Amino acid sequence: MSLVALAACSNNGIDKNSEFSGAPSSCADSAEVARQEILNFVGDLYSESVSFNSSGEVEGSSSSRRCFAAYTDSESRWDISDADLNNPQQRSVNFYFMINVGDENSLGTRTERTRRVFEQNKPSDSVDCAGIGDDCYIVSETRNGSCTTALKFRTGNLIFQIQLGTSTYERLKPPLGYESSSEASVRAIASAFASNLENLIPM
Repeated sequence: MSLVALAACSNNGIDKNSEFSGAPSSCADSAEVARQEILNFVGDLYSESVSFNSSGEVEGSSSSRRCFAAYTDSESRWDISDADLNNPQQRSVNFYFMINVGDENSLGTRTERTRRVFEQNKPSDSVDCAGIGDDCYIVSETRNGSCTTALKFRTGNLIFQIQLGTSTYERLKPPLGYESSSEASVRAIASAFASNLENLIPM
């Protein structure tokens, strides 16, 4: 696994003294803020019939919302020529919001506790992803037949992650040529969410 990751970044205009009060209730509405960026990533696999699966909960001091959609080519592996095995058979979009909604205590404010959790869980390898949230990092992994790229950022008492996956028809070799484009897509989608947090989440 190659870990790409961490830097202090812009907070996209959010007042540093403001805190979010809970996760969004709708995945479909949330995804609309990055609709074009998601379309750019999914490409020809996009289908109006695919919708985001949603799960959310308030547990202890955390309010969360997870959203997942997978866009799959209807062609089977056996209908694809050897020359096209590296083409994407499936592209997935997975994002979640996690917000600290607990009361201030001896461990600090919601934002202070969220910052501590974010820093404790960040990967050891790091590369700047400047301009997204207060802190951010990217994680990339390539295996035989698939690659995933995830960007996680923190703004105040919110942690957000967007993960993009690509699976090709070739199952015995790693995909070729997808890491850089997936990183560009994950940055674009994360930036769209970061720029619209105040419209998505109550303060």
